[in-house]
Amino acid sequence: MHALMQLDEWTFAPSIAIGIAVPAAFYAVGVARLWRGAGIGHGLRVSRALLFAAGVATLVAALMSPLDEIADQLQSAHMVQHLILILIAPPLLIAGEPVRAFVWAFPRRLRTSLPRWLQIPFWRWLGLSLTAPPVAFALHAIALTVWHAPGPYDAAVRNETIHAIEHVCFLGTALLFWWVVMAPPGLRRLSVSLRVPYVIGMSMVGAAIGALLTFATSSLYAAYGNSAAAWGITTLEDQQLAGLIMWIPGGFAYLIAAAALFMNWMQADEERADRASALRVRTEVA
Repeated sequence: MHALMQLDEWTFAPSIAIGIAVPAAFYAVGVARLWRGAGIGHGLRVSRALLFAAGVATLVAALMSPLDEIADQLQSAHMVQHLILILIAPPLLIAGEPVRAFVWAFPRRLRTSLPRWLQIPFWRWLGLSLTAPPVAFALHAIALTVWHAPGPYDAAVRNETIHAIEHVCFLGTALLFWWVVMAPPGLRRLSVSLRVPYVIGMSMVGAAIGALLTFATSSLYAAYGNSAAAWGITTLEDQQLAGLIMWIPGGFAYLIAAAALFMNWMQADEERADRASALRVRTEVA
């Protein structure tokens, strides 16, 4: 009965609500200001704004819906929450072109001075360092590995503050990782040909964690106790289900991303070949 009651319990922790609402409002202000001057859909397509809104909605679903309460009792639900934070929300948010919207959210005077501020050596060094492909990959892989180790994982389940830090680590490093993969041409740090192996490499990290949880012969985490029994499964079965969720749906999501990147790579290669062919024809005619 207690388990069923939690299916309609929403969490409205101020820190979570503010953490989601502030950037969402900032984005909305920027889009509204941009469209007021250029027209709806100009400067930033409507589809991009909808993708960002979908990313915000997935964050709400992960952190404020009943899933957050259930995740305190089930490792499998906790894993679903993690996958939303690392595989669903970040690509949607980045696809919404947040940098462009955020820039327009600033007042005109501050907006025109932003390039000068960003050229300050420290901020330039920090931005270039964090978005360097090896650094972004390593930070995200470390976050996934460390927070699924028994000690940190149990601490996050037992302590709300540590749990919040865990979520910030997952979401923050995932945003860096997917930014490297999806950054627009002018800000791209990773060549098109390397984006597919980059994503496949991270999928292998997730698969290793999933396989470890799936094939473990005993429960790796003590924080849950026997809470899974209220849901009709054993603690070990819950852990194995969590591992399968990380391994199979998580791996499939990475595979879809890699396939989309591969198709974009092939399309870009064909476009380059067409331009080269057209240039060669014009040269021969001349």
